Amino acid sequence: MDTSDFAVRLADKLIAQLKDGTSPWQKPWKDGQAFGPYNPTTGNRYRGVNIVALMATDFTDPRWMTYKQAQRQGWQVKRGEKSTQIQHWIWEEERVRLGRNGQPELDDQGKLIKELVRLERPKVIFAAVFNAQQIEGIPALEAKRDLEWNPIEQAEKLLKASNARIQHSAQGGAFYRLATDTIHLPNQDRFSNAGDYYSTGLHELGHWTGHPDRLDRDLKNPFGSAGYAREELRAEIASLILGSELGIGYDPSQHASYVDHWIQILTETPKEILYAAADAERISEYILCIGEKQKLETLQAQGARQVKQEIALEERIYLAVPYDERNEAKALGARWDAVEKAWYVGPDVDPAKIAKWELRHQPEPTLDPRAEFAEVLRSIGGIVDGDHPIMNGEAQRIPAHDDKRGERTIFYVAHLDGVANGYVENNRTKEVVRWKACGQLLSQEAKAELLAQAAQKRYIRRQTEQQIYEATSRRLLEELRGPGCSLEKTAYHKAKQIDATLGAPVRNGNLLVPGYDLQGKLWTIQYIKADGTKRFAKDSRKHGCFHVVGAPNSAVALRKIAISPVVVIAEGYATAATIAQQPNICALAAFDSGNLLAVATALREQHKAKLIVIAGDDDHRLESNPGRTKALEAAGAVKGAAIFPQLSPEQKERGMTDFNDLASQNPEIVTAQFQELLARPTRQGREGEMSTNKERAVLRTMLSDSARGTKERGFYASRHAIRGNHEPSVELDRDL
Repeated sequence: MDTSDFAVRLADKLIAQLKDGTSPWQKPWKDGQAFGPYNPTTGNRYRGVNIVALMATDFTDPRWMTYKQAQRQGWQVKRGEKSTQIQHWIWEEERVRLGRNGQPELDDQGKLIKELVRLERPKVIFAAVFNAQQIEGIPALEAKRDLEWNPIEQAEKLLKASNARIQHSAQGGAFYRLATDTIHLPNQDRFSNAGDYYSTGLHELGHWTGHPDRLDRDLKNPFGSAGYAREELRAEIASLILGSELGIGYDPSQHASYVDHWIQILTETPKEILYAAADAERISEYILCIGEKQKLETLQAQGARQVKQEIALEERIYLAVPYDERNEAKALGARWDAVEKAWYVGPDVDPAKIAKWELRHQPEPTLDPRAEFAEVLRSIGGIVDGDHPIMNGEAQRIPAHDDKRGERTIFYVAHLDGVANGYVENNRTKEVVRWKACGQLLSQEAKAELLAQAAQKRYIRRQTEQQIYEATSRRLLEELRGPGCSLEKTAYHKAKQIDATLGAPVRNGNLLVPGYDLQGKLWTIQYIKADGTKRFAKDSRKHGCFHVVGAPNSAVALRKIAISPVVVIAEGYATAATIAQQPNICALAAFDSGNLLAVATALREQHKAKLIVIAGDDDHRLESNPGRTKALEAAGAVKGAAIFPQLSPEQKERGMTDFNDLASQNPEIVTAQFQELLARPTRQGREGEMSTNKERAVLRTMLSDSARGTKERGFYASRHAIRGNHEPSVELDRDL
């Protein structure tokens, strides 16, 4: 089957249903009565045209899965049942990377290096799925949908968070006016119930997303035209998705006049259903993310305006301004970049006035060739330490700032014979520098120019890096949406004694743990093999990303964080999954100790009064105990609490370090620790509170030793607690 055949078959079915008034978007339902198709083995809902294809069937159960997914759960498709076809588009595929000589490249271990390549035309994969009504052994569908929110309240929040201008009237209908960018609705008392009002409002909000400043669809077609009907088709399917996601009622009766147009459109252009469903998915995603992104988008917009006023990032021209001439440069409009430690101007500045400070693009001069070459290595992103640079004419490798542990991305060869020279290449960014020593002393002007050049290179490198991250994000999103994922226990789950959780599917025996930011955007996936080996998706961003245990998608994850009284951040997924079993706790995995601070501070920015607890690992066998040190650092930064597993000396001797280790032998201790945490009194702006003079004495002793917590002592609070400040950070351990 190809895409055209799929579209024709679906269009033919929809045309017949439109004539009978039974197409998916012609069926009304009440609040909480129905919801869209989803896969119970992965927890993911179906998207785009697949929603329409599955809802166009005669089945009333929303659960769908492949034959193999049903088998893995111990269920069996009934004999003689026919499948329903869905499709998935793949825009990237993995290929072996070729070197300059056309031969495959190998890594340090002699294995082929593979990379993802963007395809000029996507590959379309078709999958056969079965409905729960066609499957034996599957549990019965719950009669009532269990929502974690009030549908009406959620719809009201979305309308308000959109900042759309909504005008109500005692007369007239509901519509969106592009010329004024306004939504017009009848007064709420003219609707039979609140659900009808909000479903109508969200329908018009769907049209509102088509404005050129948003999703930019063609909204200029006159009423009654085929183009107008195409837009209505997109809004109707989007309303279908939104009603399903929010659990709000859906009433399509007011749009019945477009049926003839829809029949004509699908008859003439069957593929229109593919395009309409794809646009409807974008509309629903845009609206559903509005509420979670409102605060951050406001901050970003303010920041964007400020950057634009000061000078947009991509328009900055860095200058080599000596310290003694800084006031002169400032008077001409130059601004100081505190991060890059360099002055810059915008494109509107008179070139003649800044000519003496412009970069001359000459080699960076220095007295010592090794020091000069070290600056070259740093300018391309390298970390120079130890004996480097080694200038013996042999190939060398050093790590880059964004390398993972064990990686060495920077390649160089340097010579001291004759005129010192060298070659440097960043194997990730493909940036190359050929260097020759100058042997000059660095003047004040030369130092300023060196700083400006380095700043310019860093900006270019960061922009390139961000583009790579964005491409990876799109690739990973398609990977999670693709077929082959299921909710099942692997050997890793069994070894860690944890359950499989929604939002962390299994594919080909590997556990996939998505990492999102606080905008709900997917940036990385951690792959965990059955033996516990872990790796992150290639070219992905981990910094500041996290995974909320039990959340099937990022929107639900952000809602869980918002409504949970306590948020606990752990290092790894298994530890977070263990903690998530405790009641009234939203558990996050930050992936490693180095990411705890970034995740905690991002959470505190959006949730000023929420109790944030860092569940640290106790790396007692390591000299610096990074698990404890990083946890205390994160807790102190957000004025939160830190809690560590109460391990016995025997358990420490066996190498146990985290709450998952402890729960495998003494789950009652883990439960008791978190019950104690939740029982502690809290106040507004206060995440933890010391209750005894003994605790304060312990704190004074620790602070007098200039310690922010050591691997020997088990209680920590910031100096604010000693001074009576009402925002202490608390470490909770058995020593209390």
